[in-house]
Amino acid sequence: FSATGGLTLADNLTVTAGGVTITSGALAVNSDSITSDGSLIINATTTDIQDALTADSLTLDTSSLTFSGVATDIITGANEVLTVTPNGTGNVLINPSAGGQAALIVNKTGNNDIFTASASGVNRFSIQTDGKLLASFYTTCTLKTDSNGLVTCGTDNTGGAGTSPFEQVSGGVIVPNNSTVDFLLGGQATSSARFGLTGIAAGTPIATLSASTNNNGLVLSASDARVQSLRNNALTLGGDTTGNISISPLNGGAGSLLTVNALTTNFGGAITGVTTLTASGAIAANGGITFDAATDTLSAFTLSGTLDANANLIQNIGNAGTDFSATGGLTLADNLTVTA
Repeated sequence: FSATGGLTLADNLTVTAGGVTITSGALAVNSDSITSDGSLIINATTTDIQDALTADSLTLDTSSLTFSGVATDIITGANEVLTVTPNGTGNVLINPSAGGQAALIVNKTGNNDIFTASASGVNRFSIQTDGKLLASFYTTCTLKTDSNGLVTCGTDNTGGAGTSPFEQVSGGVIVPNNSTVDFLLGGQATSSARFGLTGIAAGTPIATLSASTNNNGLVLSASDARVQSLRNNALTLGGDTTGNISISPLNGGAGSLLTVNALTTNFGGAITGVTTLTASGAIAANGGITFDAATDTLSAFTLSGTLDANANLIQNIGNAGTDFSATGGLTLADNLTVTA
């Protein structure tokens, strides 16, 4: 015992029954450990433990509990639960001061969830062992934030950069969260995008494919069933990997009409199988025009080369009765006038 009433022990302090109660002052353990087989109640202003503290039941009625050892561990008995419960409306605070480290580091060694938050015994949020997040409130919806930054359960995703405008639906079909917005690739506006699908909300979709190297492009408009190139560039159908091209208005049936609205129309090959060919301008046929039926007629033409009837008769030239005979003769229905 010291002169001031202190008690100094050369070995451990062991209490086997009834517990130990310290009602005032400070409890300092500078070496070895405090071990209690029963309850250990510490009612002191400050408690500084520099070694081990072991008790079946520990109650701290103190404003400060300090572990000043080099390594500090709080360990329960085998398979026991560690519960930290503040009394009344107090909070449990974690205030680390070490730089470069997280405030809370959880190293899960078992197979259950790494972290679980619950309210009144109901699981609200979990971090699973594979890193997946489980939040029972946010089911079958899209996560989005409101103006206050609160994460809510919405039906579309209109957030900023990094958010996805798509969701996977059943049947293997990917659809946008908002089915009325336009779609752009390669740019933030229709003037700069390389691919665009616009007019969705109006029900008049137009698909545009633009090239950045030669200012060419292609437009497919569903509103007026139109295909056209951009910037008055040539439009080519087919190429070295294209097979035959069939144009069949009304499936070639009655009333079908193919209109070519051009001042000049060039055909590199023969035109066959045409029932009626109407031309409002001149027809230049460098390969010749063949009439193979008695009903084939030509209202007017200008001959700059040889007219070969192929042993057939040419009748009613100018006036009815002016004909070439089969033997090569010429019968005139009127006078022969030479105006040299």
